[in-house]
Amino acid sequence: MKLTPEEIENFRSQLADYPDAPLRDKALEELEVVKKCQGDLEIATRVIAKRAGEASLRADSAFDSLLEKSREIICKPEIMEKLAKANNPLIVLELVAGLLPPPFPAVSVTLILLKMGVEYICKLDNSDN
Repeated sequence: MKLTPEEIENFRSQLADYPDAPLRDKALEELEVVKKCQGDLEIATRVIAKRAGEASLRADSAFDSLLEKSREIICKPEIMEKLAKANNPLIVLELVAGLLPPPFPAVSVTLILLKMGVEYICKLDNSDN
């Protein structure tokens, strides 16, 4: 999955005034990795996971592993409802960062959700069964 430079810059500009400095700084750092990876979230996810020392996300299947682990949390009905109602990317980031345990790359998950939608992501999980 790839993001355009415009999508990356749009998210970066929204983050600029985000009041939670530690989350904002971490998000900007992860977003810079996405930018350096030419918007390729799969590659960026591996780089971010490697830096964080998250062994389960460092392999070639890091992106799929991230989606699988994220689905376990975000595809609960009450969480899906909150994410679906979030009308601002920063609200999605805040929800994701609060739900996923560190060192999961919150920006990668947020950008995936914004690009694909929570319902689509969770339907992917159901189609595997």
